[in-house]
Amino acid sequence: MPARSSIVLLTLMLLPLVGCGGGAESEPVSNGRDVPATSPPAVPPASGSVGASPARFDLGAIEPGSEHARTFQITNGTGAPVRFVRAVPSCKCTTVTEIADRTLAPGESLPFEAVLAAPRTPGVKEAKIQVLYEGGPPLQLVIAGDVTMPIKATPAFIGGPKGKTSAGTVVIESVDGRPFTILQAGGAPPLAAGPSGDASSARHELEWDLARLDDLSRNIWWTVFTDHPDCPVLPLRIRSPETGSRSDMARFDRHWMFDERVVNAERLQPGETALVEVVLAHYNPRQRGQVSKPQWRNLRSISSLSPNATAEMVAVTPISRDEIRVSFSFTPVPDFSGPLDALIRIETETGSGECTVLALVD
Repeated sequence: MPARSSIVLLTLMLLPLVGCGGGAESEPVSNGRDVPATSPPAVPPASGSVGASPARFDLGAIEPGSEHARTFQITNGTGAPVRFVRAVPSCKCTTVTEIADRTLAPGESLPFEAVLAAPRTPGVKEAKIQVLYEGGPPLQLVIAGDVTMPIKATPAFIGGPKGKTSAGTVVIESVDGRPFTILQAGGAPPLAAGPSGDASSARHELEWDLARLDDLSRNIWWTVFTDHPDCPVLPLRIRSPETGSRSDMARFDRHWMFDERVVNAERLQPGETALVEVVLAHYNPRQRGQVSKPQWRNLRSISSLSPNATAEMVAVTPISRDEIRVSFSFTPVPDFSGPLDALIRIETETGSGECTVLALVD
């Protein structure tokens, strides 16, 4: 199971830092943090078809960066043997049981496991799996979960489909009802749409406006910084054509992309170093994934484009033919404190790309 982007604080005891953020762009499927949504009851496949029981798992609220294994029961309800070709997940966040060349006799069933790795930014993550077999339409399976943190945003994004919404409001509230103060939102002092203002409250309604962002293509995330001890950083994905697939067009030429382009380092002290990990994935859709530039994985340099932090390469670890894990140290400069949104440039032999490290430095 490939690891997702993560951070580990380099303390004297080398204790791990648990992340607080991941990316999604859908409405929540669950309002609770600890009470999972209920999946539909298992229904046997109709006679004469290949089906799964259940065909969908709704996980409810899940932790950022957590992994969730679920087992579907696939049954051959036809009157003839069925040979499976392959199973194709909709994203690399999901790994599945190898099913190629498996054959099911009429009436026979087999367990099929899928593992969803939750992102580290909030919102719904839905993974679809196409199970292909000879002689029939693909079988579609789904695992969905609401990535939820101690502070929850409703909706879990700003912006709107096809760029039609450029301004609006978002509710930021603590799941446990604990009051907190919003320090910054979208790179500026928060603009309150409700009565709470900048005061400590368990619920804040904020205004947002994409026109206030200086560089929308660079601001893929609209980040909320708070004084909540368990969630100082809450990154929300911006829905806009400029921050979607067009935001990193260089990936087509360099043949790699970030698995996740944001890393939540939560809370750091001035001068404190964190070990940051990001995953680079091979990307060459124009040639159907062919590895025509094998040097895409040869790292040249890592640098911080922010004057308030430094970044230095630590290690590159192969995960698979299509993925590598890049580790680097991230350190806020000693004289800086406050919300930190640092752009990090990673360069390989085929080109460079940029990701963001977020932290509240205090």
